[in-house]
Amino acid sequence: MRLSVLGAVFSLILLPPLFAEQPPQTIEDSRRGFDKQYKGMFSDFRTSRGFELKQKFEGFAIPSHWFTEVFGPGLGTKLADRYSQEFEKFKYSTVNLFAAGGAQLATYVWKLDQEPKLVTTPAPPSLLPMPSIEYFKIEYGRAAHTGQETFGGPDVVLDWGSNAIWKGSFIYVDGAFRFFGLEGYPFWDLKDDEPGAFCADARVQGGQIVDRVEPVYPDDARRKHIRGVVHMNVRVAKDGSVKEVEVVSGNPLLADAARQAAMQWHYFPPFRKCSQPMERISTESVKFPPH
Repeated sequence: MRLSVLGAVFSLILLPPLFAEQPPQTIEDSRRGFDKQYKGMFSDFRTSRGFELKQKFEGFAIPSHWFTEVFGPGLGTKLADRYSQEFEKFKYSTVNLFAAGGAQLATYVWKLDQEPKLVTTPAPPSLLPMPSIEYFKIEYGRAAHTGQETFGGPDVVLDWGSNAIWKGSFIYVDGAFRFFGLEGYPFWDLKDDEPGAFCADARVQGGQIVDRVEPVYPDDARRKHIRGVVHMNVRVAKDGSVKEVEVVSGNPLLADAARQAAMQWHYFPPFRKCSQPMERISTESVKFPPH
């Protein structure tokens, strides 16, 4: 499967512990604040700003101290582990939706007035009161510039076409909105972790390249006015780094430059199947002269 290349080397994408403490943020506790925080993440993805995108994702994670403060050290540690699994699903589903829309995708965020009517596992016993859980619906579609002002800005969606809708719950902690659960289910709900449930759709997920590093155009090829495309099989490790690059076709004077560039790429999120990280070969190409 040919994946769209959105950028290259993301050497820092090997996330530090998911719950590394984040500095205080200044996100307004309102629908408008959530809209700004979420669209900031989409904007960095669309412009291939990999480091900033990584930071934006981390900003949506519940800080580690929250689990122990609210549920105590024993239960808090277990719930933090459970949360990390759900947060991975949030990352994958978000990036996959971003990638499906392309550079012209527009996001519109709506706060749901009523809690989704879902039967969920009761909340674990807590030492402190649970914060208010807020539910948001994010719509993805193509926008047209009309000059009219809307909540989301001057872009008005005239025809959604084949749009996508994502729903999730969030809490406001330490000055920012934090992912709390997919759809209306809180992160502690084990419903979709029953045997085989998350593997019902066994498609390979993830595998987008961020911060693409273009190859250096070889001087010899430049002098000889050699142009063309180098096609490669890129072996991607479970952590998203590139293990090996095999040149399939292309001018020999361009092949090594293409291989060196591809070795620096990093895939985010890394490939996975049935929620498990996997190694995978991705077919990629590089054009010379580079753009």
